[in-house]
Amino acid sequence: MLFDPRPKTKIGDLFDREKELNDLRNNLDVPIIVVSGIRRIGKSSIVSVFLNEIQSPSIVLDLRSLRNNYSLRDFYGILSKGISFNFDKLTEVIKNITAIKMFGNEVEIKWKGRDALTLSSFFDHINKKRIVIFWMNPRD
Repeated sequence: MLFDPRPKTKIGDLFDREKELNDLRNNLDVPIIVVSGIRRIGKSSIVSVFLNEIQSPSIVLDLRSLRNNYSLRDFYGILSKGISFNFDKLTEVIKNITAIKMFGNEVEIKWKGRDALTLSSFFDHINKKRIVIFWMNPRD
């Protein structure tokens, strides 16, 4: 059997990571958890397995594609993808945010003009329910 380098999503695919998963489980009530380490050590795999295991609403933001001088439109595109990825679990939370439109399983965010989404209003809305936000740092 060949090794698959893609991030794992199932607990059975992880090897010897019970301690890290238990650390995440035991600290879910902590507002911010930082998962750090050198490249290709399995950070994304641990978090992906954890998010699948807890079945809580979550948003995964892959910021690795952002340029150094990214625009608000670039960031909201990534936020939109993150919400769309876990759409079923986030529908109840985002349905009352007027600047977010849902089309099937896709999400569009009004990022400029009148009634545009601000990050503070977005976090005010999602703060009403426990949501896990995981972002992949562009420099990892």
